[in-house]
Amino acid sequence: MRIKDILDSRLVLSFWYNLDYCLSLLSKISSR
Repeated sequence: MRIKDILDSRLVLSFWYNLDYCLSLLSKISSR
């Protein structure tokens, strides 16, 4: 695997992780 591929995959993973985190935060706030 090239370095660019590794960086891209890490970027995508972190993006989905952040998205998931934001969604859980939103659900916590709205459930109050």
